[in-house]
Amino acid sequence: MPISLRTLLQDRSLGLRLLVEGDDDPRPVRWVHSSDVDDPTPFLEPGVVLLTTWLVTLDAAATDAYVRRLREAQVTALGFGYDSTGRLDSCPPELISAARRHGLPLFEVPVETPFIAVMRVAAAAATASEYAQATAVHRAAQDLTRAAAVGHVPVLLRLSHSLQGWAALIDSQGDVVHAAPESAGPLVAPLSADLERLRENGPRSSVSVTVGGEHIVLYPLGLDQARGFLVAGRRAPWDPPALSLVDTAVSVLTIRLSRDRSQRLAERQAYSATLDLLLAGHDEDAQRIMTHLTSRLPSSPLRLHLLRAPAGADEELERACALAAARGREGHLAAERDGALAVLAQCDGQLETELPKVAARLKALLGSSAPHDRSELRRALSEAQAALDSARAPDRTIVNYETVSRGRILDLLEHDLVMEWARSVLQPVLAQGPQALAALSAFLRHGGVLQEAAAELDVHRNTLRNRLQRLQKGLEHDLSSPSDCAELLLAVQAWINAKPER
Repeated sequence: MPISLRTLLQDRSLGLRLLVEGDDDPRPVRWVHSSDVDDPTPFLEPGVVLLTTWLVTLDAAATDAYVRRLREAQVTALGFGYDSTGRLDSCPPELISAARRHGLPLFEVPVETPFIAVMRVAAAAATASEYAQATAVHRAAQDLTRAAAVGHVPVLLRLSHSLQGWAALIDSQGDVVHAAPESAGPLVAPLSADLERLRENGPRSSVSVTVGGEHIVLYPLGLDQARGFLVAGRRAPWDPPALSLVDTAVSVLTIRLSRDRSQRLAERQAYSATLDLLLAGHDEDAQRIMTHLTSRLPSSPLRLHLLRAPAGADEELERACALAAARGREGHLAAERDGALAVLAQCDGQLETELPKVAARLKALLGSSAPHDRSELRRALSEAQAALDSARAPDRTIVNYETVSRGRILDLLEHDLVMEWARSVLQPVLAQGPQALAALSAFLRHGGVLQEAAAELDVHRNTLRNRLQRLQKGLEHDLSSPSDCAELLLAVQAWINAKPER
């Protein structure tokens, strides 16, 4: 790690004396080199302190050009020293003036201080600085590792403190789970495209961006796929020690997420077993398991909700349910059931109130039972399944069994099969156009009363009778048969209800 010029000037063993302070731009000392050629810049790198005994004979203009070249080569400082001949008893005034004009720090090396002593002090200080920084990074990495044993938040707090910046944990959906400090959460909002790029590139990728003066790095968390993201930012540019700390945080958070995932899988199995016990009528055993899981069942009356979410949204769905129940201080049970998430929730509680919003946000289908006691859960499950089966995107994603059970038998049937059946039944009618379908619909809905149906269509009843006679020739159903008319009415209603989807 580079040291500062101040470190050399303050070392009393060297006896260096500052002649020109230079500009206010603090520049590091990466090495100390000596040269007496008239243009040493081809042999120099940025950050070098150049020592010279001024063996070259240069006039004021040449001296100015010499100093200007040093400044352009990003030399940190120039040290003037005396050789053994005693030809100079002070620093040339032309050199001092040029250093002032170009803002280059200039210091005097006394006769009794050899250049090698300056080099040795600089090397020792750089070594000590590098060791101190390595030790600090190692301790910070240990702190991150210990913090991971407690949870995600301590890791983020420790990382943000060590970086003198901020850090945020993002879930697989791109939402902020935790941020340190909390005010850093909004800084993640402009990074959605970068998160998507990480998601596509996999767990071994990373992204570095600069937004609003913040230097930001993004890393995926996960061994096989991105199960979350770590985002860290700070005002200072990134250097190897800081990036090393971020790498450590990525490693410990990935391990933590993997462990949490294994724990969640075990808890899921326990909750599923609890639901099986409740359905089998073993209420006390189910209560005992919930106690061991530091959870409790909802109070009666309750509803059973079934949610079917898109792939990858299950964990977010479970977390949202848990948060809603926690806000309402109410018990709940969420368990996997035949590819859906079964949620037991207290009727009219916080969870039940928020569940439709959660389902909509995560694009999940939701089917809910009628209110029941825990002893009636098998019936509740059957009702919730019937409601979920009738749900379909995009127009009917949230279905309550109480609505379905009030005369909407078509909603209980599989949509594609119903449409195929309706099309085959109504093919002769559909072939004659919309006017024929409207005539049949009005006739059936008014129970075969021609006068009422004709009035709705605004035609004479004889006109309607003629249309129906033409329809009857192609139909396999008898319009004078109540049972045939009932079947036709179902077909017509199914076809008309599904019209926006065709």
